[in-house]
Amino acid sequence: MIYASAAPTQVTNSTFSGNTASYGGGIYTYDNNTLTVTNTTFSGSSASSGATAGCSDTL
Repeated sequence: MIYASAAPTQVTNSTFSGNTASYGGGIYTYDNNTLTVTNTTFSGSSASSGATAGCSDTL
């Protein structure tokens, strides 16, 4: 799982599988973070808010 704040975040050629979290089962970003995801697979993740990716800002 990735938990990122206030910095550009790039995910490329990755797999997120079976992650569990309160926010964003695979990725959670906040505080004006820029998120770029390319050629990445998400499967079997769960969260109370944002099962694959959660963001407290606008995506």
